[in-house]
Amino acid sequence: MKVIATLCFVLGGLSLGACGTNGAVNSAPAIPHSNEKTKTISGAQAWNHVGQLETVEFHVAYAFTDNAGTEFLDQKVHYTQGFVVTIFASDLGRFTSDPVSSFDGQTIEATGTISTYGSYVEILDPVRLRLAR
Repeated sequence: MKVIATLCFVLGGLSLGACGTNGAVNSAPAIPHSNEKTKTISGAQAWNHVGQLETVEFHVAYAFTDNAGTEFLDQKVHYTQGFVVTIFASDLGRFTSDPVSSFDGQTIEATGTISTYGSYVEILDPVRLRLAR
């Protein structure tokens, strides 16, 4: 429980279902809006934050589901040229709505640990997704 409380504090109490909030990926993640503004970085700035827990704000130019059921929210039409959020099929059950249909063409905030994969930067398994305010 101490780890969860620490994560709740670090993420402003908006991320994990155990925090008892409405922004949780683990209980009710894909909330449309929240009244509070989160400190965000851009997809381009994400390169400078690899390995860190951050909230990245970006416009989803291309969203799709691959044959394995993995969902991708891409900042650019060609994923290697921008920021990507990757959600594995096994994790989609944690969302209250489908991320691809909810966020395609929208400006969103994705919170999670930033990593690299090949030539692009991404968040795997975000702890929160929401429309940007």
